[in-house]
Amino acid sequence: MDCLAQSWVNLLESLNYCPILLPASLSESEDYLTQLQIDALILSGGNSIADRTPVLADADPQRDAHEKGLINFCKKRKLPLIGICRGFQLLNFTSSGQLLHAIKNHAGCNHKLVLSKSGKDIFGDAVHEVNSYHNLGLYVEQLHEEWEFLAKTEDGIVEAFKHSSYPILAIQWHPERDEWHTPANTAIWNWLENTLDTES
Repeated sequence: MDCLAQSWVNLLESLNYCPILLPASLSESEDYLTQLQIDALILSGGNSIADRTPVLADADPQRDAHEKGLINFCKKRKLPLIGICRGFQLLNFTSSGQLLHAIKNHAGCNHKLVLSKSGKDIFGDAVHEVNSYHNLGLYVEQLHEEWEFLAKTEDGIVEAFKHSSYPILAIQWHPERDEWHTPANTAIWNWLENTLDTES
């Protein structure tokens, strides 16, 4: 069953975007997206990645296959893509990257971000604190070479990265939860607007 938190729709509408939900059961996702002429795409949080842990009850191979196709669709057309939590994990995992198993102290809490130079270009010099609802993650050295590290927690878990060539940004926190318009979250939508302006 496909589902999405209502807060996502509310958040995107507050930013003057028109959200379109894409069910994983679509048989011709590429044709559907081509006809819609979307401007950008978000991979939201949710299920565990089935290719990695197929025994978990919430693993969904259909969603994995669907979202891998969406990633390829965006790359072929250089469409902006934002990966959130699971989307972050899937982006690195499908690049033959890695995920740690059972990270401690990263679910149901907040973390301060430690930014790289490239991270400061996107998120600025402010001290950012973001929410955390995940128990899988990776260290900088486990990022696939196509990804550029942007931010990590004080204990070294990557919180944000971007693609070295395509307009793809990935974050581990959930901008749709808690306070929507924190400086860190606002930076995400500024990145998207700037990317859309550049691509248009």
